Amino acid sequence: MPVLITTYYKFPCLFSKRNPGYSQKNHRTRKGEPFPKKSRGILCKGSRLVGYHFIDQYKTIFGLRWFFRKFQISPNAYYNYLKQYKATYQQQKNQVKEEIKQIYYNNNRLLGHRVMRIFLLRKGIRLSKTTVDRYMNGVLILPISDWQMGE
Repeated sequence: MPVLITTYYKFPCLFSKRNPGYSQKNHRTRKGEPFPKKSRGILCKGSRLVGYHFIDQYKTIFGLRWFFRKFQISPNAYYNYLKQYKATYQQQKNQVKEEIKQIYYNNNRLLGHRVMRIFLLRKGIRLSKTTVDRYMNGVLILPISDWQMGE
């Protein structure tokens, strides 16, 4: 059972109060750090990719179904991750974001999402106005102007 001891520090959401490794007296882990009472740990609220990597690493020990119940992951989502269905979508999305960044900085950082959409249409990239706006807000680090700050 050395796996339980090593994973106990990193992923406290795996272990309940009924676990013998849980010290109910002082609510501390074995390393002396305070035990997170209300937080659910990195796998319970963070990126699902961390959970998928963890499942890949320890699925032979615990079994897949146990992980699916514990992390509240559907089996279909895990198997889609294994087959990497969204890899081409993510690659296209990153190419569009790089194109937006290039157009924005080549035009003196003055373009808004409406004009950016027109530039993208000229290059053969067809996106909605809201998608272009979302990509621009996610990719570009835009300075806050005086009128946005209320001056």
